[in-house]
Amino acid sequence: AGLFSQDFQSIPLTGVAVHAVGQGPALKVTVAHHYRNDEPRPVEAVYTFPLPEESAVCGFEVELGGQTLKGRIADREKSLEEYDEALGRGLAAYLLDQDRPNVFTAYVGNLKPQEEVLVRISYVAALTWLPDGFQLIIPTVVSPRYFTDEQIRTMDPAELLHLTPPAVLGPVPYGLTLTVDLELPGRLVGVECPSHPFVWELSDGRLQGALAGCEPLNQDFVLNLKLDRPHEPLCLEARAADGAAVVLVGLHPRHPDPLPRQPLEIIFLVDCSGSMAGESAAQARNALELCLRALEATDRFNIVAFGSEYHRLFRTSRPFNQANLEEASRFVATLRGHLGGTEIYAPLKACLDQVLPKGHTRKIILLTDGEVANEADLITLVRYRPLHGAIYPVGLGRGPNAHLIRSLARASGGASEFVHPQARLEPVMVRLMEKVASPAFHPVSIDWDGLTPELQSPRALPPLHVGERLWALARFDGQAPQRVTVRLELPGGDPLVRPLEPVRFTGEAAQVLPLMLAREFLRELEDEYQSGPAAGNRKAYQALRRRILEISKNFGILSSLTSFLVAPERPGAEPSEVVMRRVPVVLTRGWGGLESAYFPLQPGAPPHPSSYILEDAYPSWRYGFRKKALLRRDRVERLCLEFEIVTPPPLDPQEQDFRRLIQEQHAEGWWPLSAWLADQVQTDLETLVTLAQKLPLLPPTASQAVATLSALYLLHTRFADRHDQWRLSAAKAERWLETLKISLPLITPDCLSWLENALSGQPGPCQAGDEQ
Repeated sequence: AGLFSQDFQSIPLTGVAVHAVGQGPALKVTVAHHYRNDEPRPVEAVYTFPLPEESAVCGFEVELGGQTLKGRIADREKSLEEYDEALGRGLAAYLLDQDRPNVFTAYVGNLKPQEEVLVRISYVAALTWLPDGFQLIIPTVVSPRYFTDEQIRTMDPAELLHLTPPAVLGPVPYGLTLTVDLELPGRLVGVECPSHPFVWELSDGRLQGALAGCEPLNQDFVLNLKLDRPHEPLCLEARAADGAAVVLVGLHPRHPDPLPRQPLEIIFLVDCSGSMAGESAAQARNALELCLRALEATDRFNIVAFGSEYHRLFRTSRPFNQANLEEASRFVATLRGHLGGTEIYAPLKACLDQVLPKGHTRKIILLTDGEVANEADLITLVRYRPLHGAIYPVGLGRGPNAHLIRSLARASGGASEFVHPQARLEPVMVRLMEKVASPAFHPVSIDWDGLTPELQSPRALPPLHVGERLWALARFDGQAPQRVTVRLELPGGDPLVRPLEPVRFTGEAAQVLPLMLAREFLRELEDEYQSGPAAGNRKAYQALRRRILEISKNFGILSSLTSFLVAPERPGAEPSEVVMRRVPVVLTRGWGGLESAYFPLQPGAPPHPSSYILEDAYPSWRYGFRKKALLRRDRVERLCLEFEIVTPPPLDPQEQDFRRLIQEQHAEGWWPLSAWLADQVQTDLETLVTLAQKLPLLPPTASQAVATLSALYLLHTRFADRHDQWRLSAAKAERWLETLKISLPLITPDCLSWLENALSGQPGPCQAGDEQ
């Protein structure tokens, strides 16, 4: 791949506007593209863009010359034929196609000189649930993807072209405006937008906000909404247009007291491909350091770094102890985006296929941006090895491939997380490690008041990990259940039974639930169609295809087998040559360690001197294919004066001290005594050594006990507001102290007197949070 200049006045896309409206957990989003042809000849604009992988795309309309034309859904092949036929006759035509569940392409065909058109795409989805509230993610960028040799040989050239839009390092003549209007299911206590400058106001439980200005489409928009009672169950009923009842169940069960920890084999599979260079690789290193220190003495572990090739830290997994932890930390410090292409399949298969240590359960933590194009192969790989290890992917960077991340977790019985580079990593990784280490509720069942749903999603309810919320939707013809009973079972514990009564969901938002159900049901059918057992059975395959088409057309939502089409008649139209213009996309901010431009070039302005385009990895089958869209280092160096290389922002002193404290904990759970630690608790090393000498313990253990108590005091006082980030480290330390018959007294203002009380065996152990 290479770089070349581009006259940006020839790009027909002039702006993207997003408006999100929500009521409770239900969300409806409209994405508007504004096109204008400033060339002296007709053009066809082709724009590839992202939408959430779980979204139900339910609307496609075109505003042209004062008229609004609504799109209709039809078979994909038939829609493409009608579109091409219309262009051949000199007519305008507009098409929306799904390339992946999270990647779409819009065709604006036969846009006349000086003509303008507004294309609107509507979708519905659910807000993403978080332990402290909800999250809204609006994807804005399609990152460059890696294609395997097999894909290059066999993939449809049109699909290859759609998945490789030209990526721009410099500014483009279009930007993003975004507004939100949300009625939240609870009292809002906090708003955080780690991705963009965002302004908002709250009135009567309604949040209205917007981006502070026009922004480049170079990273996903992330909005975190903290609620006062985030664990409240939801049971909503809505009526579809045909009178059918749709019921949504959302339940966050409280896990009982921790059960005995089962020995685990945890394999950390770390993406070190070129796209991870810079801040994503830094995220991965920090995540690994946090996860390693959450392991227990009964666990085994290994680290596998991959790119075009893969490297294991150990030949086979090793026990978790201090020596192996130190060796792992040295290995982690070397990890960069230095291994070329993103070949996930081979290392993932190797991890799944290796012999499982006796008495252990395997869990695989995958740290990646997921920028690959062979999602179906990877999903198939893990789906047929459910006993070989559940996958826990963590999506890193500013535009990770959410379709791959979530699908790998669903297919393997694991769980997924996402971390924006400007969001705190620690609470996310602690949350993930709790899911990895704790038993999941399984089986999970729902009694719909004795009724059998016409449709239900998920069809088979998956295991529910600690900290996760159960989401289920069901459709009933006519009568709706008056009561819904959820039953969850935990190995070694009593079943948890929760009866819920549906509450009627009214207004325009009520139409969202039937579409959400149809989309989730479609997703399950499409997963089976593309990588399930039906793929090898022609009769079952055709039956699935018919079912997908039926659901898509009946509910009016886009699928992999259908497209939206607008093809109006235009009297007097005559055939003319139409020039294709592929709309370049801004390179994902931080991709490969490069910083893309922060601002859009205003329409009509001259090209920016630093405006370069990353050539298509696969420009056309006529010109042959290259392996990957990687920037050559000599060309990168030429651009360094014009583009900032992304590096993680410096940590503030408080953050530095917290990370050092966590990282100095040893594998068994204790801390070493040091002058730095003494300074942190505002005393000197000699004083702490004197305390240790008074203990009836061997010198090394005595100093470790004093240091561990000092570290816990810091966590419970100076870092009390980060309890969700250090609770696993503290629990391990307290278990180690229990072996010495030392318990924690209630926190007092003076550290030295508190240490003396703890070491003298004063009663009154401190429960987590008592001091807060």
